[in-house]
Amino acid sequence: MIAWALVGGCVGPGVPEGTSLVTVGPDGVSLAGGGEITTRVLESDPTQDAEPALVEVLRSVNGHPVVADVPADLPFWKLRRVLGSAGAAGASSRGFRVAGTSDIVPVDSPDKYRIGFRCKEPLAVTQVEPLLTLSVQSGPDGAWVVATATFLPVGPDGPVDGYPPECLVVPPCDTLFPEGAERAACEAGAGRRRVDLGGQWGCLLPIAKSPEQVSEWRRLLPGLVERLGLRDHELRVVMPEARVRADAVAAVLQGLSDGGLPTPVGTESLVEGNDGAPVCMAEVRDRETMKVAAAAWLGSLRAPPPEGEGGGGGGIE
Repeated sequence: MIAWALVGGCVGPGVPEGTSLVTVGPDGVSLAGGGEITTRVLESDPTQDAEPALVEVLRSVNGHPVVADVPADLPFWKLRRVLGSAGAAGASSRGFRVAGTSDIVPVDSPDKYRIGFRCKEPLAVTQVEPLLTLSVQSGPDGAWVVATATFLPVGPDGPVDGYPPECLVVPPCDTLFPEGAERAACEAGAGRRRVDLGGQWGCLLPIAKSPEQVSEWRRLLPGLVERLGLRDHELRVVMPEARVRADAVAAVLQGLSDGGLPTPVGTESLVEGNDGAPVCMAEVRDRETMKVAAAAWLGSLRAPPPEGEGGGGGGIE
């Protein structure tokens, strides 16, 4: 069972005045002011991000922020239901902290970008913007983070995804990149739309075999934010899998925030299962290789020159 307490006003160390605190414990689901919610009710539909009975109780927060105090080993899918219920109840903001700690971890929704399917007219591409995804995963081998950059073309109205290559007008490589490794990569083309990001371990972070090793992620992430130049990019999201522990999610979010990169969490869809611990061979390990990978992908969008003509100047004009 899981215990809950809902309290208004000043609710304890580190919790701001006016915040409503939801406490998750080992003894069932109980709510301050009376009433109980059994674990069976909470788990009745784990694919949904809100529990209707809890939503009704949380409506009493009257638009105040909600913070969930949770055990370190609480699986993300249960934390997601708590925070989803708070959002559905009209909480002005949501966050959580691991029991026994004082740091509150905000949980915000990711930024949206445009999705295109068919183009009525060609889209003029001015640059490329990576969508940064940090997938927090776990399994018999421990816990780990798979980090990727998915390159999106940027048009007059910002980043867009979904258009086929024939909808995109990519300028000549010498227009986009006057010189250097980026121009060479663009002209060579053959770039991939999605690349893995890593640190000196080949993965973004070392695979953690214990909670103590998970807590080390927070210390390591600020340096990786700087090395990879992640603060240069606005589209980013942390995607925890369903069974990942709350302390692992907290370590990633806190480490990014410590590095000046507070990052939203994708909670709308529930991800379950993976292929096991990753092979740590990421090709992008710093900001320069990130730029080169982006240039190579842009170059791959350019049509080859007509047969019989020289290379380098072809494409949709």
